[in-house]
Amino acid sequence: PPPAAAAPPPALQILFVWDFDWTVINCNSDEYVPAQFLGHAETQNGFRRLMQTSSSSTDIDWHKCVERMVTLAMMVERDNDNETNGGGGAATQDVLDAAARMPYLTEVGEAIVSDIGTFNANRNSGGGGSNSSNNKKNNNEEGEEEEGEEEGEDDKRIVGQMILSDGNTLFISAFLEANGMDRSFDEGVMSNIGSFTSTEAEEEACGQQQQQHSDSDSGENNDGGSGESNDGSANSAKPATTLRVVHQSAKYGGHKCERCARSPNLCKTQALTDKLTNDLQEGRRRQQQQQRRPRPRPRQIVYIGDGANDICPALNVLGKDDVLLVRGGVKRREANGRSGPETDDEARDRVEVVPVGGSGSSTFGALPALKRAAENGDVPSCRVSVWRTGSELRKLIGECLEEAAAASGGR
Repeated sequence: PPPAAAAPPPALQILFVWDFDWTVINCNSDEYVPAQFLGHAETQNGFRRLMQTSSSSTDIDWHKCVERMVTLAMMVERDNDNETNGGGGAATQDVLDAAARMPYLTEVGEAIVSDIGTFNANRNSGGGGSNSSNNKKNNNEEGEEEEGEEEGEDDKRIVGQMILSDGNTLFISAFLEANGMDRSFDEGVMSNIGSFTSTEAEEEACGQQQQQHSDSDSGENNDGGSGESNDGSANSAKPATTLRVVHQSAKYGGHKCERCARSPNLCKTQALTDKLTNDLQEGRRRQQQQQRRPRPRPRQIVYIGDGANDICPALNVLGKDDVLLVRGGVKRREANGRSGPETDDEARDRVEVVPVGGSGSSTFGALPALKRAAENGDVPSCRVSVWRTGSELRKLIGECLEEAAAASGGR
């Protein structure tokens, strides 16, 4: 008879689920990166023009706009005398370097790396560990573990961290690696898949899409990121490579969530349910070799976010034992002009209300979304706490870790 499946590893005490934009980082990554080459005003105006186009085209969504703005950042526009006349002229490494410089609150970074990141090692060593067990492993995007992992190490983990984001993996990975946070997120990153692709290949794919839609409009707005119709010029020198973003929901064939209807690329309820249903941190190779049963659901999920789309999983996934740490307050203007770590005081000095006609609402969207849901009778069963600064968030996370330590019984 086949060997019996090994017992599953014990459930995590806490799975920390982090949003990325305006949570791990203190800006919007989709806007920040092109703004480093095009400037803040041109980036905002470019997105505004593209979003106006998207309202009349089913082929253009937010991430198509991001593709086009990054493509423009990588173009070099020339006038009739072949003199440089605009465009960002950025190379692929320049784009990644810009993502690596995105601003973040120092207290948030400390919570991720020092507080949560070293919690497992400190507990397992009786409080004397200096490096997280997370630093002994490295996971690729599929959650498969690298060779050389110590046997049973995963069984000793009490807490884990993951990112669930509406951004893209290319920008997120560049930031995490540059700022020493990549190994802290031992439960991986779930986001839209970002990659660089050749302009020629992208145009060929776009041409096929246009042919499929030939019975509709002329296709002048379906340029697949070339930037020539809305955000470039006839004299633009196309970059050899450009950004391509594949919707996270594509792996499920899309989603049908009414609450997330405005974001076809991602429903965080769908993605988080997938994560919890499938084996946490049990890569396919390990499952096949050791025939281990899936890890049980974490005893507690601590979800940290700022946006309206973070409320969907709060209502549909989080239960009475879970915690939602939601960001309140307002976004500061022109976050694109800042880089690297910043204290709460430095960030507070730049908090301003976005004027009428500015880029979106100045208020973080999660609390208003909770209020709208409550008006319709939808109230999360989880505990909800509000944070506005990095230090407030770090304190709330510390309280969750103290509860986990007590519940683990010194394990």
